[in-house]
Amino acid sequence: MPTAPTAPAPPAGCPESGVRVTGEEPDAAMGLRAMTLTMVNCGDTPRGVTGYPGLWVLDADRAEIGVDIDPGAASITTMESLQAEPQPVTLRPGERAVSVVVWRNTVTQAVGSGQNALYLDVEPLPGQARQQIAVPGGIDLGNTGRLGVGPWHTPG
Repeated sequence: MPTAPTAPAPPAGCPESGVRVTGEEPDAAMGLRAMTLTMVNCGDTPRGVTGYPGLWVLDADRAEIGVDIDPGAASITTMESLQAEPQPVTLRPGERAVSVVVWRNTVTQAVGSGQNALYLDVEPLPGQARQQIAVPGGIDLGNTGRLGVGPWHTPG
């Protein structure tokens, strides 16, 4: 009995999606926090990339906390690179794309405590499995309840 052909297995340490996402330590200059996400094509075929990563913010128990995600981050900062229109990019094996996540530790309400998180769940591309990233130093949102994200683009 013939068997159906199977796709080649991704290289060792590479998720089934063929892309791996990592995060750098956030930079906290002048109250604006910025963290670079890097997506590497660790598979063996080209990957089309466009748009924004999907993001879910998780607390120390890895439970999702309610945070508004702002594509383009206009409600947080006016950095042109974050507000650029997403452009399609093709990543060949070994190539990478980056996105920047931003937030402010701003307290705007006298009552209530600020939101703090330690992890991000990142959906590299729509429909792909989420990948969890520990955020060095955590995400200290104050009580803004907002996180901004820029589009995937090639670095440089």
